[in-house]
Amino acid sequence: MNKILCIGLGKLGLIFSFILASKNNFIYGYDVDPKIKANITTNKKNHEPKLNQLIKKFSNRFKFEKNFKLTVTETNCSFLVVPTPSKKNNEFDNKFIFNALDNIGPYLKNKKKYIINVTSTVNPGSCLKFINYIEKNYNVTHGKEFIITYNPHLIALGSIYNDVINSDVVLIGSNDNFGFKYLKKIYLPIYRNKISKLKFLNLEEAEISKIAINTYVTMKISFTNTISQISD
Repeated sequence: MNKILCIGLGKLGLIFSFILASKNNFIYGYDVDPKIKANITTNKKNHEPKLNQLIKKFSNRFKFEKNFKLTVTETNCSFLVVPTPSKKNNEFDNKFIFNALDNIGPYLKNKKKYIINVTSTVNPGSCLKFINYIEKNYNVTHGKEFIITYNPHLIALGSIYNDVINSDVVLIGSNDNFGFKYLKKIYLPIYRNKISKLKFLNLEEAEISKIAINTYVTMKISFTNTISQISD
């Protein structure tokens, strides 16, 4: 059984954690909001389909944990599912990702190829900044003690479970082959008969692809709305 740390248990992070738990992974979950722990414990009714059912069935494979020394020591991978809100210049704000890296960084010294998988949408070039930040601040080497991967999800709120399970494409960005191998192992139980959905790219290719897909979908919606207004 893989042990995975999920940082960020918001609208995507919580249900994605339990999707992973449903595929025979043990999940350590962390979020700055303590109410989330209580909501998981009581299985508070959630509007996201499947979430309450997953919590009820797989809560024995999930633990809310704030001790990062313990969770990084016990796991070989962290999924960062934190917000990246837009700044005034329309770039994505990476401050919550850097906060997560500061929680993980002090405990990487004795790790070997620890996967830090960023799922939040970021600007192209951001993952290289994350690599440089960790190497500079925690005296570890990318490809040796840790590996940054980029794996954003293509989902819509209210249908996250189905969007993950039935995704048309799963972007996996890495500059190290071990990153591809590890995430393929994680996703194989989800896409066992559709492994071709996994698209392996380098970090910048994955970052650009995510932005391109988001932009294309937004453009289609805007075009449809425009035609609708003209027709009305």
